[in-house]
Amino acid sequence: MTMSNIIEPKTLETTLSNLVAEREAWEAGSYLKSNQELYALLEKCLNQYTQVKHSPSLRNVVSQMLRERNIAFNASTNTLTKIVRLVFGDCGKRAYTYARVIQVALAEKPENVSLATFITNAGGVEEIRRRNASGVSPAQLRQQRIEAAEKLFVGADGIVTVDTVDGITPNAETENNLSLAILRLNADGTSTVVCGIQNIALLNTALEHAAKQQRMLNDPKAELSQERTRQAALAGAVKEAVAA
Repeated sequence: MTMSNIIEPKTLETTLSNLVAEREAWEAGSYLKSNQELYALLEKCLNQYTQVKHSPSLRNVVSQMLRERNIAFNASTNTLTKIVRLVFGDCGKRAYTYARVIQVALAEKPENVSLATFITNAGGVEEIRRRNASGVSPAQLRQQRIEAAEKLFVGADGIVTVDTVDGITPNAETENNLSLAILRLNADGTSTVVCGIQNIALLNTALEHAAKQQRMLNDPKAELSQERTRQAALAGAVKEAVAA
């Protein structure tokens, strides 16, 4: 939807100059103390962008202010990045990071949620920047992999069944009845469980690795059914081999 201009070019120039001053105060004062002021600045940049993006004359004001401050841009630099670079100065890749955060917010943030709340709930600026093309951050993808592997192994037939003893019982804090064990391959071809590991962090790392190994990379849920079939076939083959 195209918005009609509600601010004058001179007003825009004054507002953006004030934002530059706020950014300078933020960097000189409370940069290390709180990200909330950063998020507030980004929200103001977002608000200015929504007013500027459909107006050639207002976009020209932004470009002219960049030239006056000797802040480089080219024909491919979008308006949002220009505003961010104007407010934050010549900050290199940080400008593209902040612009990326605002772009994601424009696409995903509910109208009744502040940008500060949106960024905080999403894990921070860097977590948003690191999202892949599907909008999933590395932390979110890791959790998806862990959950997918949990679902697979909790319901899997298994490769071989052993009696449970104290040394290989799951950690009492786990919610999935899974645990780790170290196996030794013996000279006669058999394997022996030599140690149980109850560390939940190591268990989650193993689950994540298993999901990667089983190629649950882009959509763990979509591949879960296929992997269950593969595991069942493997378990069946092992049982047939033992029975023979």
